[in-house]
Amino acid sequence: MVEKGAFNEDFDECVKDLAEWIEFAKREGFEQLYLLGASIACNRIVNYLNNYEYPKNIKKVILECPQNLGPQLPSKMVEEADELMSKNIPNKILTDKFFGYCEVTAKTIYNMAHNKKLDNLPYLTNGDFSMLKNIQLPIRVVVGSCDEGIVCYRDESVDHFMNILKENSNDLKYTVIEGGRHNFKHKEMNWLMQ
Repeated sequence: MVEKGAFNEDFDECVKDLAEWIEFAKREGFEQLYLLGASIACNRIVNYLNNYEYPKNIKKVILECPQNLGPQLPSKMVEEADELMSKNIPNKILTDKFFGYCEVTAKTIYNMAHNKKLDNLPYLTNGDFSMLKNIQLPIRVVVGSCDEGIVCYRDESVDHFMNILKENSNDLKYTVIEGGRHNFKHKEMNWLMQ
């Protein structure tokens, strides 16, 4: 059973889908658009905003639990994905599950490991922030203080890493939901009340 939509995706294709949805909203007469991405969709939005001439009616970007995926990719999964891709078997589900619960194809993990456009929010690795810096829209970030995508990899606080994003952008503000995990389970109202 596949439990998450990211199991079989090509990062560049997802960005094309986003561009089409935005064009659809524009044609339908939406006067103001706010781009909201959660988890890896944050990386998709950053990539989109760097590779498409987006309409002026996009007013703000909201990134919920943005990911720096590089450090989160288990080397065993990357090795298996590399081997399957070298054998031209991109759609095979990997032996291990991503984050322990998400089935994922070789193509998806290969793409995550080797597509440099995906590593566009490198707050854990202090990498290249140029794509984030290129965005001229206000960016708002919401993240949980216990987000497993951050606290499992470093000893510093989530606040520390969100400050790194803020320092490497033009107009970014963030909110940390105390006790919130990556999915904000039972903390959703905390965010809405702030």
